[in-house]
Amino acid sequence: MNRGSIYATASAAAPLILLYEEVRAPDQLWIGTVVELRRKSAWIHMINANTRWYENVVNVRFKHLTRIDLHSDYDRALLYVAGPEPEAS
Repeated sequence: MNRGSIYATASAAAPLILLYEEVRAPDQLWIGTVVELRRKSAWIHMINANTRWYENVVNVRFKHLTRIDLHSDYDRALLYVAGPEPEAS
């Protein structure tokens, strides 16, 4: 199974995914929805620290990701506060 299919499965299974780059950025967490999958990366519509959706999508390279979490109480609460995903540009 390639990395792209792992992210496709994760994004189909949960409304939000939590992405970690534990080696490059051990204190950071990216939370969002997958907008588009590519062979080596994905375009993610992120939620910021203030529980607001970013206007633009962000490209995340698979080779830097070390962990994906989904279906946690944290991301369910975050989605509730942030509200439905708006149209990204």
